[in-house]
Amino acid sequence: MNGNPYADAPDGARLPGLLPRADGALPSLIARACNASALVVAVVHPCDATSVAALAALAASPLGASIEPLIVAPRAKVLRVADDAGVDLSKWTIEDVPHSHAAAARAVELAAAGRAGALMKGSLHTDELMGAVVAAGSGLRTDKRMSHCFLIETSAYPRPFILTDAAVNIAPDLAQKAAITQNAVDVAHALGVACPRVAVLCAVETVNPAMRSTLDAAALAKMAERGQIAGAIVDGPLAFDNAISLRAARDKGIDSPVAGRADILVVPDIEAGNMLAKQLEYLGGAANAGIVVGARPDRADEPRRQRGRPGRVLRVGGAAGAGSACADVDDRTGRLFDGVTAMKALVYHGPAHKALEQRPTPELQSPTDAIVRVTRTTICGTDLHILKGDVPTCEPGRILGHEGVGIVEQVGVAVDSLKPGDHVLISCISSCGRCEYCRRGLYSHCTTGGWILGHRIDGTQAEYVRIPHASTSLYRIPPGVDEDALVMLSDILPTGFECGVLNGKVQPGCSVAIVGAGPIGLAALLTAQFYSPARIILIDPDSNRLEIARQFGATDCFDGRGGDPVAEVMKLTDGVGVDCAIEAVGIPATFEMCTSLVAPGGVVANVGVHGVKADLHLEKLWDRNISITTRLVDTVSTPMLLKTVRAGRLDPKRLITHRFSLDDVERAYDTFGRAAQTHALKVIIEVS
Repeated sequence: MNGNPYADAPDGARLPGLLPRADGALPSLIARACNASALVVAVVHPCDATSVAALAALAASPLGASIEPLIVAPRAKVLRVADDAGVDLSKWTIEDVPHSHAAAARAVELAAAGRAGALMKGSLHTDELMGAVVAAGSGLRTDKRMSHCFLIETSAYPRPFILTDAAVNIAPDLAQKAAITQNAVDVAHALGVACPRVAVLCAVETVNPAMRSTLDAAALAKMAERGQIAGAIVDGPLAFDNAISLRAARDKGIDSPVAGRADILVVPDIEAGNMLAKQLEYLGGAANAGIVVGARPDRADEPRRQRGRPGRVLRVGGAAGAGSACADVDDRTGRLFDGVTAMKALVYHGPAHKALEQRPTPELQSPTDAIVRVTRTTICGTDLHILKGDVPTCEPGRILGHEGVGIVEQVGVAVDSLKPGDHVLISCISSCGRCEYCRRGLYSHCTTGGWILGHRIDGTQAEYVRIPHASTSLYRIPPGVDEDALVMLSDILPTGFECGVLNGKVQPGCSVAIVGAGPIGLAALLTAQFYSPARIILIDPDSNRLEIARQFGATDCFDGRGGDPVAEVMKLTDGVGVDCAIEAVGIPATFEMCTSLVAPGGVVANVGVHGVKADLHLEKLWDRNISITTRLVDTVSTPMLLKTVRAGRLDPKRLITHRFSLDDVERAYDTFGRAAQTHALKVIIEVS
């Protein structure tokens, strides 16, 4: 229909909202509604030609069989209007009332009694209908604020979006805007958008104390960050162009997870919202459907709200000519709407909260991007730190994971070293290769990359992932190399090698103590053997892991729970200590143990991710000429490690203890997080 909602309408029946684009998303939503059980809709006072024509069009549409219309209006008046318009209402039930005010009151009574599942506004004013809905004792009012949501589709934007509030709340304050936003998020959840991006619109994108709307927008963003608005990513203030155009946002230097990708637009007041909605419809050719949210649901539709996954949203509904009942996303189809594909992904929802959800598949955002279909991924100890709340820079709504292998699906126009179909290793570090840090080999500090996957942008624990700077952040996999082994090269092998072995200056004939025999500590053990140290000592409280360490080449192992590991190491080294102590746990006690283990002139190489402060006892260290190193892996060693694995000189597959499908990813987390009981090292998650 070329984006024109009136293209197929006869001259006398220009019915906004009833004729969506045939190739768009709204027909899919209508089709889902048609498959649902029939809904009794109380049409309130449809006493003009437009309303009656809308009823006729509705009856003739695919929705006609799914709706049981109940007209609430003066019988004689509505029949006269229908007769003049040539519309037959003989099959419709009419609840006779004397006037429009009585029609509103009676329709609300029917809804409260369960005889109507939705209300649709006819020719009465919105205030008259809503006055009856919100009246004390109406039976529909709850402790929630009611608000209006338009679901809008236009050919100028790649996905449907919600606009709120353009019809109910006139000049909402901050608390009311928070409720309006949460209502819209709940609607988005019901439509299958698991973590919608919410743009709080203002005239400008900066906070201006003279403009109250910008202060409210900034506060709403912070409220979402703190969990006061749940299940969404909220940013603001954003001007309209920045909210819907990634190019406009980039031109203004706006770095936002919402800019250019908004699923919900929250307007400052009813005037802005009403004008914007009508401009989109009448000048932009947008199709729309409207619903009022926040009233008591029908008894057969009690909410089943969970974090990020509400039940059906069925409330008092309707803009003129448009009403809707929204159902859950069909997980089996893998689609949110026609034309918008969905994927499974593990989503972080704040400390201790995560969920496997449907999310939109990622899209290219830059000429240097690639989209990779993930075939295998894994869980890192850093993911556990995120879930513990140790990484506050990881925001709720983020897809977790920064390791994996997969197949290139799409590449940006500036990616010349990769093509669709290439089998690739995904580096945990994204690097542009051009900035000052990248030129120094400090890829982890790339000004537009670094550790961003599963941290600042969506990660690999999903069916698809967007990789920035693809040419320098992906490695083509040679034929014949085991995929499982290569997953270990995304992070833990280069981390153990670079942060532990290289920073620790391991040399032939030296002595090394590794505190922590988890995946990172064992990766350091495997790669330390490149340099033939005389002694590699492993310290860990888990006897199973110590046995594995012996199998991997440790010369000595000590149980950290019993005895005094420091004293045991001193006995082995004639009271001197080790040349290199590698901390691979990330807690104060193990860091302090390393400072006690190291010999004068030696190196303490910290690898662990620390979430709390650790004491540095300079009163014991100042005269010992030791070095203490810290590092975030730069993955400079990945090409070398890839060649070593290909040559059969290194077998990181030995680190894998468990396997799961993506559908079982939460069980995989439970297994990995209880390693002492499950004896887990690395788990492989098979995605596709």
